[in-house]
Amino acid sequence: MLSLFLNQHRRLENALKKDDLKTFRNRLSITTDIEAKSLAFSCITLAKPDFLAAVMEHKPARPLDFVHELAIETIKSTSAAPLLSTLLKAGLSPNTLINDEPLAAHVIKQPYDHAMVLLSLLNQHGLDLNEIPSLLTTAIHTGERPLIKYLIESGMVLEKAKLEDVENELKTYIERLLIDKQLRDSWQ
Repeated sequence: MLSLFLNQHRRLENALKKDDLKTFRNRLSITTDIEAKSLAFSCITLAKPDFLAAVMEHKPARPLDFVHELAIETIKSTSAAPLLSTLLKAGLSPNTLINDEPLAAHVIKQPYDHAMVLLSLLNQHGLDLNEIPSLLTTAIHTGERPLIKYLIESGMVLEKAKLEDVENELKTYIERLLIDKQLRDSWQ
């Protein structure tokens, strides 16, 4: 029986590596979380969102225990946006907590251009950025201006007291962003 499982799994892995989605879908018959987890991690490692979608469509009926692990691996991937989009469409909540931290808090630790794309994706799937004030605080502490601008323009609220310990040049930049945002909002 184990031999049958290994042969089936090997065939799926080969189809994945050959980028043969049709064969992959035809042979896909996932009955356990272990099978789904193994295939899903392979899809993430090889940056294959279409294959990941197929795995998520054929997963066992009960909720998967490892989807949080998939999310963490996905945000580290160089092809994170399409992979994360696939997981969100498959039911991953943008408000997911991983190790008692929101998924977005893990995203903000990625390089800023990567983080902006992923935060935007989470926001499009229902994440309210204002529910996680640490995002803007983290961006300010790292000094990543494009990320700070994205968060402020996305509607994050910043208390003036949070700017007390910020260096003058960055503080001036942030205050200007806040004023510009307030002015644009007043036009609407």
